[in-house]
Amino acid sequence: MKFLFAVFISLVFVLITSCQFKNDKDENQDLLRRLVVGSSTPSSANKPPGDSQYFRIGGSITGLTTGANLTLAVNGTDQTIFNTGGPFLFPFPYPDHTSYVITVLSSPPGLTCTVIANANGAISGANATNAIVSCS
Repeated sequence: MKFLFAVFISLVFVLITSCQFKNDKDENQDLLRRLVVGSSTPSSANKPPGDSQYFRIGGSITGLTTGANLTLAVNGTDQTIFNTGGPFLFPFPYPDHTSYVITVLSSPPGLTCTVIANANGAISGANATNAIVSCS
């Protein structure tokens, strides 16, 4: 665990210092924001501070047993583990007009989970929260 923490701190340091030498500050800030938010639990924040054109993607999960781990992804890369049913939001902010596809990467043992509605779409000036994931 100490090793992972040291790697994380080193990566954050490299990202922060590289912003001073490159002209792609926004790209580095976006990567840093995604690293800091991580993929542990969804965030309840609607947008990152100061970014009025960033929104979140989410929806509702039905049939998921509390404590069981369901791994969902946006566009195959931004993965998040959810462990309770009900409303959900991916913790990653996305720019307005971003197209997305939500997929199930892994279902908990004994359950099969699928995105049954609104698996894909595009952000249009607000959080996109109409996906429905069903586990049975």
